Amino acid sequence: MLRESLDTPDSEFVCQVATFLTILMIEGVYSTEVYSWRSHFKGAAALVSKMLHGRDWTQSSDAWVISQSLALSLEIAQTGHIDSARHAGPTGMLLDALSTRSDFGYTIGSPRAALKALSQLQRVDKDPNGQNNLEVEIFDALRSLSSMQGEDTGHGSRLHNERSQTNGRLDYLAQLHSRMFLNAAIIYLKRLGPGVTPSQVSTYTSSVLNDMSTFLDMDAGSISLWPVFVAAVEACVPSERDMVRRWFEFSSRLGIENRIQARQIIEMVWQTRDSVASETGCSVAETIVDWTTAQEVLGIDILLL
Repeated sequence: MLRESLDTPDSEFVCQVATFLTILMIEGVYSTEVYSWRSHFKGAAALVSKMLHGRDWTQSSDAWVISQSLALSLEIAQTGHIDSARHAGPTGMLLDALSTRSDFGYTIGSPRAALKALSQLQRVDKDPNGQNNLEVEIFDALRSLSSMQGEDTGHGSRLHNERSQTNGRLDYLAQLHSRMFLNAAIIYLKRLGPGVTPSQVSTYTSSVLNDMSTFLDMDAGSISLWPVFVAAVEACVPSERDMVRRWFEFSSRLGIENRIQARQIIEMVWQTRDSVASETGCSVAETIVDWTTAQEVLGIDILLL
């Protein structure tokens, strides 16, 4: 269906992208076939190139919103362990073009700066010629994101500007979710560097998980998987792991397959870290375990959407 849509000159752009996103979500989020979604991700290059050439997102508000959803999905997909170096460039170019608007990222509940930093660092990390600059790029990105802590990074005013009575709650939830993404992005970027232990990101891990718990306390619905997962694999303190287990219980009721996969990976990381710490006599919080190794052992290729 998607191939036919791409080959039809007069097809509506929004329908093309919506078709791709629907397939990606079905196979990457709900399907038990753990590798099937990746083939669609690899096939996205033609769609992205077409979009960059025609600047189709300028056609309408709907076109921009769905283009944003595509760019965000592709960026998050690249945070997995499967090599996607040849897709990072075009995807990053699309994100650069779309992120000129201040509300970029609102459909996934993330501040624009966090997504731009992730995109830039992924391009450097996946570029063999860019490895020498990786440490400098990480430092600059972390300095920029850290300066945003405490700011209002939510998109509540855009989304709810006509709902005066419920503005307070909705804006607060938007702020919580945005802050989760910001702190998870800091964790992710720090972990790109060598030898970073859970203790070195513990402040950000605690912040994400506390905000997640508040979100659940407020019965605010589903939370984006990416920030919770990035923090959960670094959780070492029993109370923080209990917060994650509470999220496990909530997510299991949703019946979403990639949440089940996330639980398997997170629990394996915890078990491995505890075991290695016990064997070596090191603190659990000083024991590094790469979650991508755990998912390889489990035979999972998770889409963190």
